[in-house]
Amino acid sequence: MNENFKSLFFENRGLRQTLLKNTFWLTFSKITSKILIAILGILIARYLGAKEFGELSFVFAFVLLFSIIADFGLITLTIREIARNTSLAKKYINNIVIIKVILGSIAFGMIILVSNLLHKTTEIKTLIYLAAAWMIIQSFVQFFQSIFRAFEKMEYEALSKIIYSAVLFALIIYGIHLSWGIKALMQSYVLAAAIGLIVVLFLIWIKFIKFRIEVDLLFWKKLLNEAWPFALFTVFAIMYFQISVVMLSLMDTDRAVGLYSIAFNSVVVFLILADIVASSVLPTLSKLINRNNLFKRLIRKLIILLLITGLSLAIILFLGAPFLIKLIYGIEFVEATRAFQVMVWILPLRFMNYIFAVFLIVMNLQKKRLNAAIICALFNVLINLILIPVFGFMGAAVSTLLTEITLFFIYFAFYRKTLNKITTTQFNG
Repeated sequence: MNENFKSLFFENRGLRQTLLKNTFWLTFSKITSKILIAILGILIARYLGAKEFGELSFVFAFVLLFSIIADFGLITLTIREIARNTSLAKKYINNIVIIKVILGSIAFGMIILVSNLLHKTTEIKTLIYLAAAWMIIQSFVQFFQSIFRAFEKMEYEALSKIIYSAVLFALIIYGIHLSWGIKALMQSYVLAAAIGLIVVLFLIWIKFIKFRIEVDLLFWKKLLNEAWPFALFTVFAIMYFQISVVMLSLMDTDRAVGLYSIAFNSVVVFLILADIVASSVLPTLSKLINRNNLFKRLIRKLIILLLITGLSLAIILFLGAPFLIKLIYGIEFVEATRAFQVMVWILPLRFMNYIFAVFLIVMNLQKKRLNAAIICALFNVLINLILIPVFGFMGAAVSTLLTEITLFFIYFAFYRKTLNKITTTQFNG
């Protein structure tokens, strides 16, 4: 019994079993960690109130705009390439570690520079610097977790994510109990991230690769040339997710930011389901790229499954919104209900868009992904500029939904055109 359990949940024995095993571990870890983080979000919102929660939301959104500098698309590239050839793992880790040190330093410097150009208080700037440290540490954590994913050993990713979430949960609960201020709460994020980094480094070193620093400039050039479409895509993807919060902070009140963030975060938490599926199938689809019929069938089944799941969730949440927002966040955030009801319709669209995005990555069509991201990010900024001054946080909610609709139609057009042309030799972007 124990051997069967170990074989099923800790070994890669075949395509279907490996996919199921990895999906299980990603589901277990993401649901566990997301539940803990979601509970923390609720507790922090109720503890700080709409205004201070809006300040905290702005700080995270602002630093995440610079997160792409710290990553530069290297995580997605690493997963794809090592999944195709695991012998490349040591070469990738040896070189990317030092690249990320350089990129992280640049990101931190730019955050300091830009934050000092904003008309924000000294307290907010201090929070920004702490959040920047958290973001850079998390960038390293996510890179090392990508090694687990590339080897299709998601059980180690699950362990590291649960440890980080549990540590953060304990620190924040302790801080709220002792009535810590917003600065101390942010310091808890930094400490939890540092502990998470120690955990992933230990697992990589013990279970996978004893890496060392390597400077191969020709390899660096190759990496950066292949990674920049992923990086540029992420720039605009992050703009899509975070720019509304930043623009609200600059054009409206911190309270408006808090209300929008409650609605948005309450929807985004359900994207975990699509994220789990997409993360699990990326290595598998990369291996099936030359098995046309199986590849097509799996893609189509995934799209239908996620459409049904997302649509069902959206209907349930739309109908239950007035009760749920008041129950979970309290009377102070009840105004966020209408924004939440608008944004729940993102779910069926975003669920399918996750699979379309994986499809384009596997097909080496990251430049088409990039084109879609650019169009949608610019569209989002434009609509926000029009709607926020008139409708406030409700305008930002409508803008977010309209942008997701736009992304769906662009992705679907790319998907249909490419799927019909698949041959065993046509996989160049």
